[in-house]
Amino acid sequence: MATIIALGHSLLGHFEEKTPKWRKVAKLLGSLGIAVLISATLGRFWFFALFGLCSTVVLYIHAWWLPSHGINGWTGEPKEEYYRLRGWKNHIDVKIIAHCDAEQRGEPEPPITRIVKS
Repeated sequence: MATIIALGHSLLGHFEEKTPKWRKVAKLLGSLGIAVLISATLGRFWFFALFGLCSTVVLYIHAWWLPSHGINGWTGEPKEEYYRLRGWKNHIDVKIIAHCDAEQRGEPEPPITRIVKS
């Protein structure tokens, strides 16, 4: 289970780029804790039943729910829609704010120097 989670974080971490680190650590520890608890108390069969259920939920989200909201379930594109769905401010918002600030001051568009935290 830890190997699957580690591979998932390594290969798919770019989909969680704006998630706080404490939340990623909590998700890892919570997932491993639940897996160990179920395996130790209910047995191997129920661990794999839960694993299958979780895999089915992930498949449903990526194959049907995300595409029905205009997001590719495999690539997470368009990024703007994915970020909006997650409630994150995207990089385009930062560029627009910097451009608008420069326009108000009558300056040419500056390089991005101000980061807007979400």
